[in-house]
Amino acid sequence: LTLRLQTLEALWGPRAHLVQVTLAPLSGTESATLIDRVLGGQSLPAEVRRQIVARTDGVPLFLEELTKAVVESHDSGERQELPATLRDSLAARLDRLGTAKEVAQIAAVIGRVFSFELLAAVCALDEAALQQELRRLMQAELVYRKGFGSQARYLFKHALVQDAAYESLLRRERQQIHRQIAETLASRFPETAETTPEILAHHYTEAGLPEPAIDFWVRAGGLASRRSASLEAISHLDRALRLLQSLAESPGRDRRELSIQNARAAAVITGRGYLDPEVEQTYARAEVLADRLEETEERFWALYGLYTHHVIFGNLAQALDLAERLLRIAESEQRPGFLSVAWFTFGVYHFYQSDYAEAVSELERAYELALPDDDSFRIRTGTDLRVMALSFGTPALWHRGELDRARDWIERAVALARQLGSPFTLAFACTYAAMLAQALRDVETVRRMAGEVHDLAGELGLSQWAWRAPFLLAWSDLYAPAAGRPACELGDFDSSQRVIAQKGGSNMGYYYCLHGEILILRQRPGDAWRALDEGLRLTRARGVSIWIEEIYRLQGEVLLTAKSPEGLPEGDRPAEAERRFQTALELARRHGSRAMELRTALSLGRLWQSQGRTQAARELVAQARQGFTGELESGDLREARAFLDSSNLR
Repeated sequence: LTLRLQTLEALWGPRAHLVQVTLAPLSGTESATLIDRVLGGQSLPAEVRRQIVARTDGVPLFLEELTKAVVESHDSGERQELPATLRDSLAARLDRLGTAKEVAQIAAVIGRVFSFELLAAVCALDEAALQQELRRLMQAELVYRKGFGSQARYLFKHALVQDAAYESLLRRERQQIHRQIAETLASRFPETAETTPEILAHHYTEAGLPEPAIDFWVRAGGLASRRSASLEAISHLDRALRLLQSLAESPGRDRRELSIQNARAAAVITGRGYLDPEVEQTYARAEVLADRLEETEERFWALYGLYTHHVIFGNLAQALDLAERLLRIAESEQRPGFLSVAWFTFGVYHFYQSDYAEAVSELERAYELALPDDDSFRIRTGTDLRVMALSFGTPALWHRGELDRARDWIERAVALARQLGSPFTLAFACTYAAMLAQALRDVETVRRMAGEVHDLAGELGLSQWAWRAPFLLAWSDLYAPAAGRPACELGDFDSSQRVIAQKGGSNMGYYYCLHGEILILRQRPGDAWRALDEGLRLTRARGVSIWIEEIYRLQGEVLLTAKSPEGLPEGDRPAEAERRFQTALELARRHGSRAMELRTALSLGRLWQSQGRTQAARELVAQARQGFTGELESGDLREARAFLDSSNLR
């Protein structure tokens, strides 16, 4: 009971939307009224009534059950001491039910809710006798019924009633009944084994049969993963791993553990995110097992899992080493699926290194090598490699100024994710669609895509994506308030910064920029500077270069737009802003980011124009505007055209 209370306290601790209500014990008068209702006109000596009230301490269920126990014992002519606890009272009542107690015991092993059909299948009584014993349990108000005939469902009045019946069995008896239930479900109710394998897993576990129990826990974990119920999947797979430890060491046990560890890692990623420490721990264990078994394929996937954790976390040196190891395995095996994964790892690595040309080439190669009918990547990771390659390639193409191609890639990624029906994969693609739209300054698409991610993450608990959508929605609300829905509010400054630092990984620079821009639009320059400065510090510390030029550019904008020096560096702010813009411009050119070069040129050009350096400003923006392909026009291109039109230079 203490453990249950502690669990409830953890789950229902202080929340802004919850009101705590204290349930006080029944008073003496209320207790007497409840006793009268249970008695239904029968009488009890005043001393017995007083003892019932004193013993039950105002707990309604205990009051009701103890009164019934006393009445039943008096009706049978017994004279006994009052039970000391509610469980004692329930046990005493069950003992007086004769053969109905045995039915209650079997039912309790089945569960709090049980069907007549299953109970009849495992009970030795014929249907008529079983119906009679169930009526006795209902008359005693220990069990309730819903429905009639073979489709009837029964429910124990309270979990404590089920517990009392269950614990009245010897351990050996319970195990025998659990085994009988599991085998009956497997042979006569195959749909249960198919749709709710965790039920059979539970019964085999309690029967002391680890082998079939492990199989059904794994099946339950796989089923939960396919529904994107990741936390449920982790719980099922953890049960399988604990049972596995009871088996003797052998290559067979190692092979089963390896399979479970890989499945568990995928569930952790979809449920908690790539940065969860258990991702690295689980894949490291999988690599040890794969090496021990000399399983090349399993070793490949364990290395990929480790790569994923390190590249997203920002450990790019380790990620590159793992990518090279993956490519060596893929080339030695000459399997298109392996080669696709290996080139994908290089593409993502180069993306985070701001080598956008190389990233696009490698991601496109990975996409082309991926076989549509090869679902091994989806099974191992919970998502689709083609969707991921297209999604990662989208911002790389935007940086290169290939805007039409970027839009085409992300539209294909979202369409494929919808076709596959994987919520995690769809959230992945929609997040990158919202990011591209934000870069293009397409407010409505940001709101639509980020809104879909927000709904998916909230419904399915996809923590990997849940924290991202509010930043994108808050940005869109500031540019164009949503009609018919409340604005999206972020938490306070410190909590928002903490979320980005803890969950942003290699992409944290983007979200620091997004947060900084939101704070600029909200006219909070001091906070914007703090956000961007922290983003600059952390991205430098991780050695991740992507989005760093945008951090410098936004810092320059803060210096120019802030009306008060509070929280900003002292000195000549226009001169310092120009230095920030020049640094951003140099980085954009070094990285081959036409998009960031144009955006920064506009910032620097406006500053120069305000200082009378109009010709230099015109030439800078005109040069940066060159090199964009396609017909799609971003917000930055529109601003550049307006800037040059105002100076009569196109």
